Amino acid sequence: MEAQTHSKPEELFTDVKDVGEGEVARQKWGQETKRGLKGRHLSMLAVGGTIGTGLFLISGSTISTAGPVGAVIAFIIAGIFVYLVVSTIGELATVFPISGSFAAFSDRFFDPALGFAQGYAYWFLWVLTLPAELSSAGIIISYWAPDIGTWVWALVFLVMIVVINLFGVKYFGEAEFFFSFLKVLVVVVFILVGLILNGGGISGHPARGFQYWKSSTPGAPFADGWPGVLSALVTAFLSYGGTELVGLTAGEAKNPRRDVPRAIKGTIGRILLCYVGSIFVISINIPSTDSSLLSTSAKKIAVSPFTLVFKDAGIAAAASIMNAAILIAVVSAGNTSVYASSRILFALAKNGQAPKLFTYTWGWNGTPIAAMVISVAVGFVAFLGDIFGQGVVFTWLYNLIAICNLLIYMSQCLVHIRFRKGWIKQGNDPKDLPYKAAGYPYTSIFAFLMGCLIVAGEGYVAATTRPFAWANIVATYVGVPFFFVLYILWKVIKKTKMIPYEDMDFLTGRSYPPTDEEIANLNERKQMDMRPWKELSAKGKAIKAGRTAWRTVF
Repeated sequence: MEAQTHSKPEELFTDVKDVGEGEVARQKWGQETKRGLKGRHLSMLAVGGTIGTGLFLISGSTISTAGPVGAVIAFIIAGIFVYLVVSTIGELATVFPISGSFAAFSDRFFDPALGFAQGYAYWFLWVLTLPAELSSAGIIISYWAPDIGTWVWALVFLVMIVVINLFGVKYFGEAEFFFSFLKVLVVVVFILVGLILNGGGISGHPARGFQYWKSSTPGAPFADGWPGVLSALVTAFLSYGGTELVGLTAGEAKNPRRDVPRAIKGTIGRILLCYVGSIFVISINIPSTDSSLLSTSAKKIAVSPFTLVFKDAGIAAAASIMNAAILIAVVSAGNTSVYASSRILFALAKNGQAPKLFTYTWGWNGTPIAAMVISVAVGFVAFLGDIFGQGVVFTWLYNLIAICNLLIYMSQCLVHIRFRKGWIKQGNDPKDLPYKAAGYPYTSIFAFLMGCLIVAGEGYVAATTRPFAWANIVATYVGVPFFFVLYILWKVIKKTKMIPYEDMDFLTGRSYPPTDEEIANLNERKQMDMRPWKELSAKGKAIKAGRTAWRTVF
């Protein structure tokens, strides 16, 4: 039956209807995970899910590299790039809220080989994020408990993260809601304190205004011209890492048709507030020549730009506050890494690009247990290699897949262009899309070109690092051949081809607006749910009326 349309279908519950032809289609794109993420989970993930060591520790180095104005510009450019790409993911994830997100979209609308390359590159990215965050967590805890080995704390946090993910996506969402709320709270307080400090609102501190932006100040307003901005652009992009998770979680959102667009639409505002706002506050309170801005290690919490501003404002416990904030950030990142790596491997297995074993989920909560176990195991092995191998192998592995995240973003722009073309060629109206990325196709093309600029920036950073070493350049770009080897490997093995527009599948797993019958059922359920409260309210009013009558008589 053809889906009925309504004036505001996004305000009502919409379900994902599997209208694929035959059991094969249902097995390939079926939903075995549970839809347990609410709108507030997605919104808070979009707000604070990406806030981590990239912002708290590394962001200050962009001011030293590019100058105060250059750093702000770099974060604005990187923020626009990330927002445009996430918007394209959101357009597809809203109408097709299936497991695997962009990897599944590439398989369906571009070339299965691209989906294979994206999926495994993204899986490696998150698998290797776990040991990095575990190491950081151990180092941070040692700030308070230096006598206990960092590896002990790392194992404690690993167990905690695994337990959270074992209980299902609902508990993952609640944990990330809590973590993200605390991170955003720290950022908002920091911005307010920094602005008050800069304006002379704290006793003993005269107003600074924009004195650190003036050309009379060394390193201002630009430290190294546009090359410095290009270098800072790379760091800024890395700081935004994880923003695309909103699209990945669509497959487990309770109402993706409504909640995913809401989360994505607010992304640009949150980028301006949390990231650009923080960099702006740091730039007007700390001169770009301050050597502490180059301290990016978790061992140096005391010289984090956030800590310096808090200390300058007279907050004695600044180091401990930021230590706690960064600890929350790394645990959150570790928690997210287990979730993201297990879901992308589950999606690869569902699509026949990984062993079928990884499609196994726990029926009671939908956790892809097999995919999670192997992801955590690989991450733990990498963690041991980081400890016993002095981090050399791990660093090369991380460099190998770091640029792959950028390649995934760029390729998503191409997938979006082909998706929209195929959608129209098959007679569909873009107005039927629950959420549309603005400015198609120009914004997707622009975002792709911006990605190319950041790729060039990565090479510039490697080439200008002193002392010069070819190993730096090789380590920076080794992820490029790795990505294309994955692409070519699957293309050769499976002899895949570019999906023709007329063969694109726009039916399986598609979400539709609710029908009139579904609306009526929903309203009836709401009335049933409210009936006990209405009865209680009626009794309360009766009691209150009786008391009023009693007082009137007597």
